Amino acid sequence: MRHYILLFFICYTVVLSAQSLRLSAFGSWVSIGDLDITGNQITLEAFIFIKGDLSRDTLDIVSKHTSPTDVNYLFRPSGIEFTTYKSGNSGATQFFSLKSNFTYTPNRWYHVAATYDGVMMRYYVNGCLVNEMNASGSLFQNNFIASIGFMSTTKIEQFYGNIDEVRLWNIARTEAQIKENMADLANPTTQTGLKLYYKFNNNCQNLQGNPAYNGQLKGAAGYETNEPNVKSPTLNNVVIEQPCGQKLGSIKINAPSDMLFSLNQNPFNANAQFLNLDTGRYIVRTKPDEWCFFREDTFRLVNFKLKEVIVKNALCGQANGEVTLKTTDDANAQFSSDSITYASNPIFKQLKANTLRFFVKHSGGCSLTTDVIVKDSITLSQNVDFKIKNERCAQANGAIIATATGKGVVEYSLDSLNFFVKNEFKNLKSGTYRVYVRNSDGCKTGASTTLKNEDSSYLKIDKVETLPATCGLQNGSITIKIIGNTEGVTYALNPTLFRSINFFNNLKPTDYQLFIKDSAGCLLKTKVIIEEKKSDTLQFSYKVTPSVCKGKTGTLMVENIKNGIPPYQFALNDTFNFKEINSFVGLGGDKYKVFVRDSSGCATAQKEVLIPRQNCEVYIPTIFSPNEDGVNDVFKIFAVEGLIKTIKSYQIFNRWGNLIYVSPEQNTEFSAFNAWWDGTFQGKSVNPDVYIYVIEVEYVDSLNKYQDRILKGDIMLSR
Repeated sequence: MRHYILLFFICYTVVLSAQSLRLSAFGSWVSIGDLDITGNQITLEAFIFIKGDLSRDTLDIVSKHTSPTDVNYLFRPSGIEFTTYKSGNSGATQFFSLKSNFTYTPNRWYHVAATYDGVMMRYYVNGCLVNEMNASGSLFQNNFIASIGFMSTTKIEQFYGNIDEVRLWNIARTEAQIKENMADLANPTTQTGLKLYYKFNNNCQNLQGNPAYNGQLKGAAGYETNEPNVKSPTLNNVVIEQPCGQKLGSIKINAPSDMLFSLNQNPFNANAQFLNLDTGRYIVRTKPDEWCFFREDTFRLVNFKLKEVIVKNALCGQANGEVTLKTTDDANAQFSSDSITYASNPIFKQLKANTLRFFVKHSGGCSLTTDVIVKDSITLSQNVDFKIKNERCAQANGAIIATATGKGVVEYSLDSLNFFVKNEFKNLKSGTYRVYVRNSDGCKTGASTTLKNEDSSYLKIDKVETLPATCGLQNGSITIKIIGNTEGVTYALNPTLFRSINFFNNLKPTDYQLFIKDSAGCLLKTKVIIEEKKSDTLQFSYKVTPSVCKGKTGTLMVENIKNGIPPYQFALNDTFNFKEINSFVGLGGDKYKVFVRDSSGCATAQKEVLIPRQNCEVYIPTIFSPNEDGVNDVFKIFAVEGLIKTIKSYQIFNRWGNLIYVSPEQNTEFSAFNAWWDGTFQGKSVNPDVYIYVIEVEYVDSLNKYQDRILKGDIMLSR
């Protein structure tokens, strides 16, 4: 049977410039100028539309010559000619002529190109290499005017028809480059080796960019709308007939009449039908007549058959089986389970266990039939066996062991949601339970059983009272109250030391496990926590009086104490010497720590207190005598210990404001500073006079905080 596939392709033609050069009368041509191509490489390209007599061999497309002895280049439909130097760029010459050997049809556009690379001359028609020959030497140079459509020197060899897309290069372009750019040349001003490019769109402008070679129309030459085109290999559609198990497949092509075809790289011909094909992969090439461009398409002929059947068996006796059919060409197949109703969906669902027949029909006429067995998974046994352990002492210590049989792994659950392979359920209270069973196919069943409480009377805690431990001491307690008969009930914090007393004293703060056992041996246990209770934090305020600068006259009094248990005790700077007196006297200006605690010792508090200093000043002499007698030989300042922390800078100026001394010691501890001025300048003693000092220090203010301060004034130097 046959299968038809319709494939559509786009048919298109590339149109070139809007106009072309018209040469309709003798003496019609374009003057280029004296454009020589030097060296041993050249490429000429053009589209030509020949009118009139095609037998003449002298239809010049592009010419720069007068005779075979002086040809720089001569490009014709019939071939290409060059004169070259036998050696170097001067001297003896030789002539080379390569014929195209191509038969042109009048009034039809052709693309022609010729190249020379110093070794070979080649001629191309419509992108096809039609002839080539060996050649050598550098191109002959002349001073003739290059022309299009006519010989400029002797005014003969007229070309009749149209010319377009004229290009002249000083390089030899490849066949691939010629094919790629024959329709249009992008970015001509940056193309390597391009010397001349005309599109003849109402002008002869050299699009290469060199205005020296802009063309000039001569005689009756002009422009007209007769533009060339490049035909592309096109297919309108392709019909494929599949073999359906016989050698009757075919590929039938519908394409324009001027297209040629090839199957699996056999020679091109006009036959567009390939018949009696077997299954396999076929390569079809399509090209326009007289052109070398071709497109390549791959087609596959397949034998339509059932490739795979996927069966999902029914489960648990339900109509939930599924069959999926896969063929070698699902896209063109229809499927049915009754040979009457067909659909493109190959999946059949909601099937019961059975032997089922399915039918497949191909759009090409082939049909298939297959039988499929849908099985049922083995269902679970309806019987579930139980082993039970009843609850004792109401302690949720019952257990159920369930056993069932079925396919694959069997799982168990008490809530029908969370299933486990393990079939034992522990820590159960008395009551009725339903156990659910599921096998690996998802089939479920279930059965119920009941757990009893084996003790008619059992312990029950009413409440457990606790008292916390305080101050880190072992003074916490536990008291237990139970509901019901307390006769024979014992208690323990250690499971081996039971006693009849229902309370425990002298307990430290921690977690305890409480055990309660009745006369029947039922045991209750529960967790009890003895917490640690700390006293509230003390709060207090204080009053201070400052100390004179050098003395110890400051006082501190603690007051307004809150929280804790009085009487209170007080200590200063350490916690070893507490006393019940809340005041401290004889304190120098400094920072102190005051501690307060209550009578239990649990509640404590501390604060840092500042005793400020009063009336502390720096002593600065008004005169000094640097006479090396050991007394007042340097200008030095004095202060109470601790008043000045650092000398940051120390400078001396003369009465005219000139700096004469800077201490080399900067930011130095006052006690270590030793760079006092000795009355010299640049190593020499200065004259007795009044000098100015500027000293920056870091000192302690009345609140015992460090502040920067600048000391400045006059000092008399006497000798």
